Amino acid sequence: MDDDNCDGTEQYTTTNGLAGWEITAMDDLGNTYTAITNSFGYYYFYPKLPAGTYTIMEAPQTGWNPTNPASGVYSGVVVDTGATLVLDFLNCQDLPPDPCDSTDVTGMVNPK
Repeated sequence: MDDDNCDGTEQYTTTNGLAGWEITAMDDLGNTYTAITNSFGYYYFYPKLPAGTYTIMEAPQTGWNPTNPASGVYSGVVVDTGATLVLDFLNCQDLPPDPCDSTDVTGMVNPK
C-alpha cells in the first residue's frame, strides 16, 4: 500500500494499493510461496498456505521504503487451517530533492 504521508499508518481514505509487488511466505522448513499484489494492493496465496508458522515479506522496490512493518517483514505469523489473515505492507515513495529548498546540508538557510 502507498503510505503517501510516510507515517506508517494506513489511512483508508487516501492509502492506495500498489500493483505488481511480490510477497513471499516462507515456512519454518524453508518452503516458499509467492503472490503478486493486484491493482488494489491485495495479494492472495493460491493454493492457501498450509497450517504453520511463517515469515511473510515483500520484495524491496527501487524508490520505495517500507514504513509498516519498517523491516518489510512479518515474522512468526501463525496460519491455522482455513484461516484468512490480513497483513498489509505500507511503503513510502522516495521523492526527488525539492529544487526550491534553500536549506543547505548543514541545515542552515542559504541567503538569497
